[in-house]
Amino acid sequence: MYGIGNRPAYVNYQYGTKGTKADAGTFNIDQPKRYFSSLDAEIYFSDYYVDEIIAIQYTVAQNNLPLFGYNSFVYDEIAVGNRIVQGQFSINFTTPGYLFNLLDMIKQDVVAATNQQDVNAPAEGTADEVETPAEQVKPSSSPLWNTTFDIDVMFGEENSMGGSKHVVLEGVMIGSCSLQVDTTGNPIAETYSFIARDIRTVE
Repeated sequence: MYGIGNRPAYVNYQYGTKGTKADAGTFNIDQPKRYFSSLDAEIYFSDYYVDEIIAIQYTVAQNNLPLFGYNSFVYDEIAVGNRIVQGQFSINFTTPGYLFNLLDMIKQDVVAATNQQDVNAPAEGTADEVETPAEQVKPSSSPLWNTTFDIDVMFGEENSMGGSKHVVLEGVMIGSCSLQVDTTGNPIAETYSFIARDIRTVE
């Protein structure tokens, strides 16, 4: 099975110098720096490993407004505003329903977790339990992507020099999809654009 843990061990470390002016040029062997390549990265949508993803990029933008006092040539304060995370990822095209099936599994996990936490839900066989016939929702009557999920970009693996690093995009919602067929002979990929509610890091 593909995965970081199943590849030969190779870690790119670099011993650096201390980061203050007073200690400039001092060799610091206690804190090695680790560099990552794309081969050291794995992508997870919620808890599901996405092996078909070939690229991902994102941008975090936070609105800042400089505030100037009377006759000021430079700003006196900064008003910090809202932020947004935007990006896109590409997946090798294997079947038209690949991402839809993945989002369905994520949605089912969320529903199952919600039901387990609902202590007020009626027990099976009670009078409050009402059976409703299953209804197929028409594609034109529902959004294509109506599931939010987290994207976990994991760098490296746990070893004697430290743990893996994670960049987590929270509350991801897909907004568009594009696919191009050309004559280069390269694998066809679907590219999805998305927004995310926030971003956090885990070390």
